[in-house]
Amino acid sequence: MTRRIDYADPAVIADARRQLAEMYATADKRGRTEIGRKLGYSGKPANIRRSVRRLAQYTIKTGEQTSLNPFFRPYTTIENPDPYLGVPPPYSITGHAQISAFVMYLIRKEEGGYFYLETRSGWINTELFTEMDKGMRQFTRKVDRLYFDEEALARELKESYPGLEGIAFSGDGVNQLLARPEYDSAVPPREPLDNYGIFLYSTKHAYAKGRRLPYSPPSVTGRAFPTRPKGRREKMIRYIRLAHPRRVK
Repeated sequence: MTRRIDYADPAVIADARRQLAEMYATADKRGRTEIGRKLGYSGKPANIRRSVRRLAQYTIKTGEQTSLNPFFRPYTTIENPDPYLGVPPPYSITGHAQISAFVMYLIRKEEGGYFYLETRSGWINTELFTEMDKGMRQFTRKVDRLYFDEEALARELKESYPGLEGIAFSGDGVNQLLARPEYDSAVPPREPLDNYGIFLYSTKHAYAKGRRLPYSPPSVTGRAFPTRPKGRREKMIRYIRLAHPRRVK
């Protein structure tokens, strides 16, 4: 028997908002307008897109984190090094934040005149920032430097390497990058694939009774899902839940 969904449940609403943010991130301008129309918004395309973004808005506060994977490509290569998909995340920041990514590096090494591929796991961390767009630019510039500045790569990996071939930013990215014919000789990393990803963190932890609490999801600061006319919230959430797998994939 199928369990009935309570569309007024805060957990159901929060999950729909998260899915909407991911759909917004992976869609182009036309797609974001279409999402807005499906949600019942009308008027100028720019106003429709603005309404969708406001509905999906979050704020990163003390002790909070969220994944940024939907806003970046799963992997990049030396031929196409830019990881950013170009759609800004619907997050604002209270205080300071940092982007931290646990990634797989694919490196071409030379030994005795022969070249071979090696995989290695590591971190890419930005400096602290207070504005989301600045953090995204920081991360993108740092990835670019790793490809084209051997000294920067050596500092990051604590060892000198001839060159960086690719970076995978998620478990899916690891599989996709190593599935390319030119890289199929590389030995996959032993690290569990679920460990890879790009995250946005508050740089301060929340405490209770002197103990540091685990990171929590970001605070919802977007507009509430409309309840008028009657049944509209349910229709919106139904659409998001049905469209999310297709649009995000």
